[in-house]
Amino acid sequence: MGSLKTTLASLAATLALSGCMTAPPKAYTVQQPQTAPMRNLTSMDLALSCLDRQLRDHNVAPKLLTSTGIPSRAGDKLVLGSGLDMLKTSIGQLALSKVYTFMDLSAIASSQGVMNNEANYRPLDVNAIGNWAGFLQNSHQPFKFPDRIITGSISQADNNVTSDQVSAGLDAGGTGNAQAGLGGSMNQGITVVTVDMQIVDIPSLQVVSGLTTKNSIAVVRSSTGADLSGHVSALGAHFNVSLDRTEGLHQAVRILIQLGTVELLGRLAGVPYQQCLSGETVQANAVGKAQDAFDDMDADVRVRFVQQHLSMLADQGRPGHPPYYTGPVNGVEDTATRQAIARYQRNAGLIASGQVDLDLYRSLQHRVADAPTTPVPPPPVSTPHLTLQAVPGASVKPGTTLAVNLSVDRDAHVQCFLQNDKQEIFRIFPTAEQPDDLLTAGTTVTAPSLSSPRQIVMDTLGQEHIGCVVSDGILKAGEAWPIGPLGSAPVSATSLHALSDQYRRAAAGAAIAFGELPIQVQ
Repeated sequence: MGSLKTTLASLAATLALSGCMTAPPKAYTVQQPQTAPMRNLTSMDLALSCLDRQLRDHNVAPKLLTSTGIPSRAGDKLVLGSGLDMLKTSIGQLALSKVYTFMDLSAIASSQGVMNNEANYRPLDVNAIGNWAGFLQNSHQPFKFPDRIITGSISQADNNVTSDQVSAGLDAGGTGNAQAGLGGSMNQGITVVTVDMQIVDIPSLQVVSGLTTKNSIAVVRSSTGADLSGHVSALGAHFNVSLDRTEGLHQAVRILIQLGTVELLGRLAGVPYQQCLSGETVQANAVGKAQDAFDDMDADVRVRFVQQHLSMLADQGRPGHPPYYTGPVNGVEDTATRQAIARYQRNAGLIASGQVDLDLYRSLQHRVADAPTTPVPPPPVSTPHLTLQAVPGASVKPGTTLAVNLSVDRDAHVQCFLQNDKQEIFRIFPTAEQPDDLLTAGTTVTAPSLSSPRQIVMDTLGQEHIGCVVSDGILKAGEAWPIGPLGSAPVSATSLHALSDQYRRAAAGAAIAFGELPIQVQ
């Protein structure tokens, strides 16, 4: 019992001393005079999505952008792969509005041998641009200068702005070999990284007044649990950011570049981008809450959620802007649902997997604003027009050999059947002699062909019927009946209309047309 009390006392002492550690927001107090109020942020992707909607809704004029890169100028304290790539990805996420297009002029610099790494990337070198423009002119390709240049750098990377260590020990006392003691310690270090970004005018190459931003992030490393978290200083406030311990400073820099993109491009467009950095977009633990809600859903509930939201969102990439999904909200992840998901994911800058995942769920939560103000009905579906003509005619004498001429106004699949006076139904097209049911617009096909060894002979008085189904798509119901010689075996249908219903059910909503031609034998 005495050992347990000693352990608890030691832990209590260590935890009490941990209160002496520097809180992450105080790193800014150490670094600069004032500390702004605190609020929370979990993901800049949501802020970029919010800005994208604002750009679209405010009808911002398109602009062509380029950049001289976002290199690290903080010495050897921070080694970064490519801030330029991070910037291009951030701008590329603004895919809904299509306002900002990025012109990558790095090819100019590399082709002229002036680019060894991003630190000396200078795509606006006069000689390089002149040579490149001349090359494009000789190739009869237009060259257009960008409207604005984004410049910047990782200007600061201060390691261990504060470095704290606390320890506690407890001597349990005793004499001789009976002496005992316990101890504990905690270590914490805070690194502050700053990214400066500006927008430069063309052709003056002057920094545009008001279009500059400086954001900092304090990354906390704690030895007690190898924790890694961030606190972004921006817009007169602090934002808490969750960082994966394997991502470290590189992810911190990505967040700063994304934040700078929202600020700079929001100011350049004159939209209220501040709204994208407040409210629901930046709720504390928003990602964690979304993950919990997603995990608690049954699979069919997730699918219904996606179907419902996609039926409310206009697909801007399709004529008439119909909803992404027009099928039933039934929780069934069928082909139509997966195709709608993939189209949305592609337009939203997600991986177009066609699968229901957390990224899709989070994106749909924040895209209700994209829904059309009034439901947009799907465009009317038209079916190919089929012309049937009996040869020699629709009224024949017993013993007459009968055929039918088939023609369509556009390429289409056609299958035709004959119902005799005994109500038996035989397929007369396609057959083993004419196995292809695809008809080409502007041509006429005679079924059965005049060269066929088997013909239709009208040998019984009364009325018989020829019925044909036609569709742009493959006629799947016919796959159940093997294509054999003309008249080899009847098909399993009680009437021509019942047969056409089988085709419609197999088409799963695709448009099917049915035409019927009565033949009188007298």
